Amino acid sequence: MSDGFNRIIQQLGYEKQFTAPNCARVTVPGLTYTSFDGHASPQPWSVVSIIHSSQIDTTNAPEDGESILGLHHLFGKNTIFVVVTKVLFYDRLYDEGVAKAPLCMDTSVSNVGRSTVVIDTVMTSGQIPLAKYQSSSIIMDRTHGNPVEIPQQWKSTYGHLCQTGEPMRFRALERPTDQSCVSKVSAGRVSYSDTDANRHLNFSNYLRFCYDGFISGYLRNDRTRFPRQSVQLKSAFAWYRKQCYYGDDLELEFWEHQTKPGTFCVDMLRNGESVYQCLHEFYNIKSIRSSL
Repeated sequence: MSDGFNRIIQQLGYEKQFTAPNCARVTVPGLTYTSFDGHASPQPWSVVSIIHSSQIDTTNAPEDGESILGLHHLFGKNTIFVVVTKVLFYDRLYDEGVAKAPLCMDTSVSNVGRSTVVIDTVMTSGQIPLAKYQSSSIIMDRTHGNPVEIPQQWKSTYGHLCQTGEPMRFRALERPTDQSCVSKVSAGRVSYSDTDANRHLNFSNYLRFCYDGFISGYLRNDRTRFPRQSVQLKSAFAWYRKQCYYGDDLELEFWEHQTKPGTFCVDMLRNGESVYQCLHEFYNIKSIRSSL
């Protein structure tokens, strides 16, 4: 997997530099034309995807190269699964006056657990913060699929550099007592282009399925009435519970958070089983809330 990724990076023109033992900066050409919606706003999953690619760049190393805190020695021998993510989309991300190229991704490792690593990245254009992304990944044995304990030798060498943050935990969503508050829509079937090299649903596409499903719920009573402006996501806090694969049929259930107006709970289901949960907060939710 790391070899394939390095071959991709060579074609993208990413530039990487280590600014401190626990920090790296990746400069990328920028978002592509297809990363924007019809209202000229960056699409959230495209932002997450490009940030995550820079995280992988910092934890992988070409032959005879280096990675942040030597993580390629841990990651390269095992399978890495993203378990929890949190992304903040700052309002300047949606400002058409702010260029979206080139982009700088500043990454650090903020927490290390028994088998987990939390990585933080801030995306900027010039000196303007556009998004902050955090991911908690678990290291799994490739053969047996069991969690791999991070070696004590690695922790003794690097552990003191990785305690600037807290472990990431997501509490399972609680449905409201009044089931009429829960909306249900079909998210669709996972297509080949939605998957990664392992034929799993690409992790950023979970967000896309949920976003599209949310808009589908808005349009279900009148499909000719599209939002007059981009529905801009402010934050997304997600828990990846199960892997999804090519051909899976997915359904969404969502409801407004009982104590956080403008924040929606989203539960993605496959054959009735929850595979992904997320909290979505929007900037301009008032214009569409009444239609859901």
